[in-house]
Amino acid sequence: MGWFSQTVLASVLLIPCWLAIGFFAKNFGVLPTAFLGWFFVGVLGTTIAHAGTSLMLPWGIVASIVAIGAFFGGPANILLFQAIESARIAALPLALGNVNHFGTYACAIILAAMLPTYFPPATFSWTAVAGIACMGVGATLIALSR
Repeated sequence: MGWFSQTVLASVLLIPCWLAIGFFAKNFGVLPTAFLGWFFVGVLGTTIAHAGTSLMLPWGIVASIVAIGAFFGGPANILLFQAIESARIAALPLALGNVNHFGTYACAIILAAMLPTYFPPATFSWTAVAGIACMGVGATLIALSR
């Protein structure tokens, strides 16, 4: 399965996850941070079952990945899960949050050019920039609509 198909399937699979945050908050009083914690226990279990021995990495690499998760992924997901629960429609924080793709795209190109030994090649495309910009404009319009 190619990256595009994987992305579409992942997006479809994530819809019930995002909707469940508000459902559990409204019906059972589950805070978004508690939902996030238990949600990632499920993610971890599925990942371990799927990845198997490929998870066996040197401790330095594991520590680096855990640090990235703790300092960037954890706070970002806490904020995102809280925003999803408090937004009038669960999709709004996700749509607005997807504007980060432009930053990721730009950083990938810059890092690939400046540090090619450490980062995979990335090429600039005006089509990609236009597509990401349209997503950003669309997400902003949706988020600002009343």
